Amino acid sequence: TNFTFVKVLNDNIPVQVGTSLRFSLAAIATLPWMFQKSKEIVETKVGLAEGQQISMTASTGAIIGGIEIGLWNAIGYLSQAVGLETTPASTSAFICSLAVV
Repeated sequence: TNFTFVKVLNDNIPVQVGTSLRFSLAAIATLPWMFQKSKEIVETKVGLAEGQQISMTASTGAIIGGIEIGLWNAIGYLSQAVGLETTPASTSAFICSLAVV
């Protein structure tokens, strides 16, 4: 269903706009959890180049990790949406499902 939805969405609006709308909606839906205070703040040491270390809280690390994963996820979604411009939704779904196997 995701592939069909994206294919129909791409037929009506540009890929970048559709992807921005989808990610904005997801960000708004998960925003309350981002500003929730954690019960336990754990400090960890993060290694940098040449043995330098900085201290950061678990919530800061989670935000940085979330940004990194979000960027990789966005690249995947954009690539998939661009591919759907020239490929049928059923073929795209099959090819993407092969990545799981």
